[in-house]
Formats: sequence, structure tokens, C-alpha cells
Amino acid sequence: MRGNCGVNIELLGNKFKEAGISMGSAKVLLMQTASGATYFPEVRGGHATNWLFHVVLEYEGLIFDLDYPYPEAISFQEYFGRHIPAWTAYNLSLTVIPWEEYNPKKIPIYLKANGELE
Repeated sequence: MRGNCGVNIELLGNKFKEAGISMGSAKVLLMQTASGATYFPEVRGGHATNWLFHVVLEYEGLIFDLDYPYPEAISFQEYFGRHIPAWTAYNLSLTVIPWEEYNPKKIPIYLKANGELE
């Protein structure tokens, strides 16, 4: 589903579970900035995108980002190595949510807890 990273990650994780993959170590990473716009230079076919937040799935050191232009998961180090330089100007914060506790309907609660929504 385009433009709905929170639900997309939930659907992807559920597909993993249906395939018999244990999600015990999986985490959802919620990225946001103090400025209210998160800059992602390589998503959507290489076009920069500004979002209030972005959500990805981390599983065994790999990042699954369904808005990323490449078809495969990439390592945590490679993913953040590509994006962190652009984010430093935006004061990036990262919230780690265990898979078992993740619910995309709670994203506004996570954002409010981090001071994004007042």
C-alpha cells in the first residue's frame, strides 16, 4: 500500500509469521525529527521525500523498507550509512518498538510521547 509505511510494515511482518518465521527478535524502527519533516533522499525511485515520520522493520540486522527503491533488504549499517548524513541537520530521533508491541494505529501515540504532536 503506497504511502502507508506503518501498515505496510505490519503486513510484511505478518507475512513473515505466516511463513513460520519467528518474529521474536524483530523490531519496528520509527524515525522522526524535531523539525517535523524527515528527509529520505533515496526513497520513491530516488526522489527525496519529506515525511513527519517513517517506519521500517529490522529483522536480524537487516532493514526492510518498502518505500526504498531497491528490491532487497539491506544491512542496518548500510541503511543508516546512506541516510544518516542527510538526517543530521534534522535532529533525527529513533524509537525502537519490539515487534510484539507494534500497532500502526498507535503511531500518533508514539509521536506524542516523543514530543512531535502537542
